[in-house]
Amino acid sequence: AEFEALHRVAAFCLHDLKNLTAQLSLVVQNAEAHGHDPRFQKSALRTVTGTVQKMMTLMAKLSLTTPRSGYTEDANVHAAVAETIRLIAPSQRSRVRQLGESVPSVRMARDQLHQVLLNVILNAQQAVGEQGEIRVLTARKEDSVVITVSDSGPGIGEERLRTLFRPFRSTKQGGFGLGLYECKRILAGYHGTIRIDSEVGKGTRVTMTLPCALSSRHGQTSSEAAAV
Repeated sequence: AEFEALHRVAAFCLHDLKNLTAQLSLVVQNAEAHGHDPRFQKSALRTVTGTVQKMMTLMAKLSLTTPRSGYTEDANVHAAVAETIRLIAPSQRSRVRQLGESVPSVRMARDQLHQVLLNVILNAQQAVGEQGEIRVLTARKEDSVVITVSDSGPGIGEERLRTLFRPFRSTKQGGFGLGLYECKRILAGYHGTIRIDSEVGKGTRVTMTLPCALSSRHGQTSSEAAAV
């Protein structure tokens, strides 16, 4: 069953990559004849930016399916959020606000923390579209770090909300619904949790909680740890 699930993911990814490659190929072909036209240049830039963003989303989802050997390290949460936001297309980055500082480090593989954050933030970005705002708040709660990603998108209905963490369930048409399922699995491997609260017409809030690294439980924050 697991092999069949991975085969299904591969088929979806191959299909998406073919479509994205075709879009870029079409831009290149048309550039030969219309590259001098400012209107074409503007349209081409918009197409390339959107295509790259979709490829980033696809790669993030694929990264989540890569198994890990249990490697952990002290991961700087504040830095991870900032680096993840920098991966977003410049034209859309200004709508993502990072709030909160001086939170403790967490004991987790840094690349997997990046992957989880990227998936959640890209989901929020797709929800708000060309308008709206995304807020990423980091805070400490006792011996845990809480990362909250809130968006002002259309929200998710109760029926879909109940199935979001099941594999191959998606809120997006054409999505293969693996991201949130894998996010939950990865966080659980580090004794973390993820929950989603949403209200139709008002937006969605994703809350991730991870235990502080032992070194951070004595008062050292991730910002201070990074400076050592």
